Amino acid sequence: MTQPMPADLSAGTYTAAYRVVSADGHPIAGKLSFRLTTQPQPQDGVSPSAASPSAAAPAPSAASTVAAAPVAADSDDGGSGWGWIVGAVAVVALVVGGVLVAGRRRRPPSGG
Repeated sequence: MTQPMPADLSAGTYTAAYRVVSADGHPIAGKLSFRLTTQPQPQDGVSPSAASPSAAAPAPSAASTVAAAPVAADSDDGGSGWGWIVGAVAVVALVVGGVLVAGRRRRPPSGG
């Protein structure tokens, strides 16, 4: 995972908070602290004169927070109870059918 840093980020200590969803669906969250000691270098193709100077940018606090990823909504993939209901009805039907078949086999044939 990568997150671009703002171009006007001044020197200081920062904490990046992150929250991602793992492959099995569980959220993973944490923080990563770092210290920026120099101004970031301009990216290829961007000249220093093209960057707009910021006017009196406030100094960062001791632990500014930068969001590294959007927060994913927790999902409950437990499904509905319909699967269990249909399964239970099928099991009951099989048991009742088995009892009826077993009852017919035990009866002596009627004399006719």
